[in-house]
Amino acid sequence: MIELLLMPVVFCFLRISSFVAFLGPLGGPHTPSTVKIGLVFALTAFWAPKAIQLSTSQEVQQEQLEPGAGLSLVTSTAAQRGNWVLWGWMATRELLFGAALGWLLGTVLIPMRIAGSWLAEQLGLTIASVTSAMDSGNANVVSTAFESSAVLLLFSLSLHHRFLIAFDTCLANFQVGHAFRAPDPTAMIAQLTGLPAQGLSIAGPLNIVFCMILVTLLFAMKLSPQFNLMTFGMPFRLLAGMVAILLLFPDVLSNAARQMQNFLPFYT
Repeated sequence: MIELLLMPVVFCFLRISSFVAFLGPLGGPHTPSTVKIGLVFALTAFWAPKAIQLSTSQEVQQEQLEPGAGLSLVTSTAAQRGNWVLWGWMATRELLFGAALGWLLGTVLIPMRIAGSWLAEQLGLTIASVTSAMDSGNANVVSTAFESSAVLLLFSLSLHHRFLIAFDTCLANFQVGHAFRAPDPTAMIAQLTGLPAQGLSIAGPLNIVFCMILVTLLFAMKLSPQFNLMTFGMPFRLLAGMVAILLLFPDVLSNAARQMQNFLPFYT
């Protein structure tokens, strides 16, 4: 009986720990460790009763249908009480499941990073690098600014609550300590492969502006052969691009908010 109460709590704690650690907006490398630890314990205290209820209810139903036979991996049989290999495998599975779920939900910010990287390449700012806001590596200035704006947009629109809804849904559909089928990866792969297209669509208004700037510079070079693109064209392109970003940034945020709202219900 102790295993039926204790093991679901332990497995729920492991799944939440890896979920928070790999969820970029909440558990990135720049988030203080005390905040992440407190968040893990708070979420465990919230979801542990539900994990216990789901585990024990399925055990009771299976016992009523067929006494002595349980579908759950967390049973009170003497053979599995001392099977530490099985406990280790289930703990590893919960860690991997939580990490995969957190990483998938964290990809909601990737389109904004792609849009910023493309704009930085158009502006010639790929050489200037700063510390990334979401990971331990370096990134260019524009992509970091866009990604930071996406994080602020995520919290200001309360879209981060859908992370918790997605975890709650997975906790009900893929119960801790129980055998379950792996989710169909087809839809997830299709969603991930569409991230580059989403990033370019976010920067759609700016794409048109940069194409117009490039065409203007090419016409200027055609009409005036002494016009040096590297000497006069690049500063003009940088100045015009920065002005365009300032003027069209509300449209970029609107496109990003629409992409986030369409992205997160896929997991909820």
